[in-house]
Amino acid sequence: MNLDIKKTNNHKYLSSIFTIVFFFLCTYHVNAAALEILPIDKISINDGTFTVKVILDTNSSVNAISGEIKFLNEDLSLVSISRDNSIVSLWIEEPTDVNENGSISFAGVILGGYTGKTGEIVSLVFKYKNTGEARIGLSNGSTLANDGYGTELYEENIYNDFKILSIDKMM
Repeated sequence: MNLDIKKTNNHKYLSSIFTIVFFFLCTYHVNAAALEILPIDKISINDGTFTVKVILDTNSSVNAISGEIKFLNEDLSLVSISRDNSIVSLWIEEPTDVNENGSISFAGVILGGYTGKTGEIVSLVFKYKNTGEARIGLSNGSTLANDGYGTELYEENIYNDFKILSIDKMM
């Protein structure tokens, strides 16, 4: 009779361990995607412009993205927006309009999903107006998994600071 009790306790013990391990393995992939803003080149001394890209870095398949790019109009002016190399197949909200507060909203779908490190969403060329620091941020960022449920993989705000030096300080 004691053997039956030990077998039952071992079974419960192993089931509990399996459940805990399974839970941690499943939650490991929950935040497996990130939207990032990356500087692409240095500021051009000739015309004062620089390029940044919004990219998707994910190890889980993503099929929908959205967010809002923000900057201060006092520091920067937007020269151009390019979607030419974008992984987005269908734009729900194209990143074209800049409002008076310096924000650009975007939302799109990636047919078939995307998994990778440098999936370009959009490329932006800015011109600096003043020397000092300029901040470009991404708020309300969201990525949805290509899992049939639209599981939220990422929801975060990020800001990058860029130092803008005057031409005489660069030389």
